[in-house]
Amino acid sequence: MALTWSAFKNLTRELLSGSEASDALYVEAAAQWVIASARRELGGDLDGSREHQKLYRQSRRMLAGYNHTGNDAAIQTAVKVRLAEGPRTNEAVTRYTVEYVKAYLARELEHDIALHDSFMKSADARRMRLLGFNTTLNLADLETAVKLWIPIDATRANTDTIITAAVALAKQEVEAIGPYVDSLILQGIADIEAFKTFVDELIRLAVIDLQTSFPVYRTGQETVYEYADVALDGYANRLALPDAATLRKAWLVYYDEDADECGRCDLNWVPFEDAHERLILNDTCEPLFSAEPAGGLVYVTPQLEDTKTKIALKWDGIRLSYSDGDTTTLDEPEARAVAAFVNWQISLKPPHNDLAREGPRLEVEYRRMKRKLWAEQQERMTALA
Repeated sequence: MALTWSAFKNLTRELLSGSEASDALYVEAAAQWVIASARRELGGDLDGSREHQKLYRQSRRMLAGYNHTGNDAAIQTAVKVRLAEGPRTNEAVTRYTVEYVKAYLARELEHDIALHDSFMKSADARRMRLLGFNTTLNLADLETAVKLWIPIDATRANTDTIITAAVALAKQEVEAIGPYVDSLILQGIADIEAFKTFVDELIRLAVIDLQTSFPVYRTGQETVYEYADVALDGYANRLALPDAATLRKAWLVYYDEDADECGRCDLNWVPFEDAHERLILNDTCEPLFSAEPAGGLVYVTPQLEDTKTKIALKWDGIRLSYSDGDTTTLDEPEARAVAAFVNWQISLKPPHNDLAREGPRLEVEYRRMKRKLWAEQQERMTALA
């Protein structure tokens, strides 16, 4: 059974995603994006960032055909809950602030940049543990808690003032984590959705490859033109065939109030040398069509007047693009081959370097699926002979 382009894409996406795709996996992918970004940007931990990027890409691949059931706000909430898993207390905020203050003191009192950098590195590591956590400490309580860890040295001038300033700055850093995490979550969602668009483009390229390889996929293409898709040339509708297409048949297609197809009317062929007189200059209600000998432009009467009537053309050739409602000659066997093509192509594209070693195997799998399609087509042709 041939599928519409939308149904074929959805089937291929499901094959790519498998049974593991879920809201929980979507949230986990977004969380891995946040952790990878924060490790790189807040902690300077490039190795840790790369490891979480790998986990993110693995999750994202399984989401190629999955749509989260919630909106962006619901996803943000779920991701922050995931990031806040484990023991997170106000003491964690205090310990981060202590390391921050120590770094500040090392720079302002000791003028020791190396010691400052060491404490800041420790502070950054502790700040990573605050992703998704909202502290209830106010500035005064935080300063009091910090001073229990860092006794005031009465012999050093301005120590108390420096600590107060450093605590205020550290609290600003803590408070900035929430908006920062929110922005990273939205970036992760955008990247997941962009990857799905990338997968859709690979699906289109795979279908083009099948059409190029097998003549059977180049026959019986159908394109439906709506009122907005046609131009007027005199009294005729003028529409364009895809490049190098051979026109086979044409219909007027009628739709009911629910936009469901309810009938078709065959269009009668008119030789192109008569098209100008019989279609373009003639205000006729006859269902007629004509086409340029070399393909390209097609002329149809009567004129379309609303969205309840459309024009369908059947043609042979390589189809480069589809609309969701277009009828295809594709079904589940083709979807499995296309899914193999998509997996192979993903392995070749940066930054999927962790999949590069799988590339040769995935290419072999795609070519095996193509051979299987060819064998099935030969069997069908033999049975019809």
